Parts: sequence; C-alpha cells; structure tokens
Amino acid sequence: RVGQGVVVGLPGYPASCYLCAETLVRPCLARMLGQDEVAEHVTARLHRKLPSRVGMAELVRVHLARLRDRWIAVPGRSGAGLVSSLFASDGILTVPALSEGLPEGAEAPVQLLRSRAAVERNLLVIGSHDPALDVVREELARAGAPVGLAVSHVGSFGGLASLKRAECHATFLHLLEDDGTYNVSYLKRAS
Repeated sequence: RVGQGVVVGLPGYPASCYLCAETLVRPCLARMLGQDEVAEHVTARLHRKLPSRVGMAELVRVHLARLRDRWIAVPGRSGAGLVSSLFASDGILTVPALSEGLPEGAEAPVQLLRSRAAVERNLLVIGSHDPALDVVREELARAGAPVGLAVSHVGSFGGLASLKRAECHATFLHLLEDDGTYNVSYLKRAS
C-alpha cells in the first residue's frame, strides 16, 4: 500500500507479467470487489512428463483437448518473453513448489485462458512438425471456424504412440519406408 492505494509490482517480461496478473492480481481484485472467482478450471491428464525444480511453483502453458470423457493437457512452449505462446495456449497448469515435476499421466487442475466452450472444440494434433498444420490453423482462424487446432510437435513416433493411446484426435507422420514411400507399415504395426 502507498497511502490509500494498492500497488502491485509485476515482472518485466511480457509472458511472466500476464501470468502473474492472471493468477495473482485478478483473484485479489475480485476478492477486494466482493466478486466470485472468475477463472474456470478443468482437471486434465498430463500428456508427457513435466520436470520442474523444487522450491518454486511453476506456471506451465498448456494446450487442451477433450477426448471422450477426459481432458488432455500438452505442455506448450515456455519462456518469460514468449508472448505468442500465451495466445496459442488454452490454459495454465501449476506445478507445486515442493515437487520435482509431474509424471506423464498425472491428473492436474488447469486454469482456462479461453472459454470452456471454445476449448472443448479443439482438435488435438500430436506428431511431426509440418508447415501444413500452421496453414490449416491460420485458415481455420481466418474463416472463423468453430473449431480450434491445438498442436504439439513431438516427432512422428511420439505422435503415433499418442494416437494409439487415444491421447490426440490426429497425428502427422513423416516416416520413410525402405521402398521410398511413407508411413504405411508404421501405421499397420501400430494398429
């Protein structure tokens, strides 16, 4: 407090500033104004192991999708200055301070950054990086499509394993066969 005013200091890096404002300042302001908590949360299954240093809570930006009756959270790009990662993210998963991270498959609460209805329409694509995915995402957004595209680049084998475990809606593969064709025998072995 300075006089009658409340002063809040936020980090200088844009992504850190936004995350602190969203997770710390907004709830405090809501309480001060006598309003209910505004953030919506879902419980999601972590797609892959998420290591973290003990002693400091970590806010991780995640992509989300609903597959059958469960939410899947895929950690996105991180970094205090990566503003673009905020716009591509669907939620924030908090790794507790007294944890060395979370194992693959762990269930964790995720604070939504977009409306639940919008996030429920996400199609989750996990696999090899392909520039076509960026074009598809841009065209969907430009056309005002009711569906979003959440993408995680983990390589062709990672995408194939995710598809087999029903942890994504689709995968992109680039697996060269001995005869010069792509993907067919890998898909047959995975099914």
